[in-house]
Amino acid sequence: MSTSEVKRLYRSRKDRMIGGVAAGLGEYLGIDITIVRLIFLLGAIFGVGSFLIIYIVMLIIVPEEPLASEAVVEAEPAAEAAPKRATRRKTTTAKKPAAKKPAAKKSA
Repeated sequence: MSTSEVKRLYRSRKDRMIGGVAAGLGEYLGIDITIVRLIFLLGAIFGVGSFLIIYIVMLIIVPEEPLASEAVVEAEPAAEAAPKRATRRKTTTAKKPAAKKPAAKKSA
């Protein structure tokens, strides 16, 4: 095996329920993640908490999956991006309302 083919145990970033330990272990062993979670659950209930201790120890010791392994989202090329137009606001001076003239009294 070359160094590029070496499998490493990581806590999963994408399929985690609590800490990603069961998902990472399932990915490493090549089995369904649900089965690993059920094994941890049944082991915690019937194993008098020993599986819970193992899970906590693995949560502390096993490193989280590196970000480089996630799918790389390609950035939109700058040439294709729509250029942003600078918009100018029309500035107007505030006009004072015209003063009302008193209405002239009509004589009858």
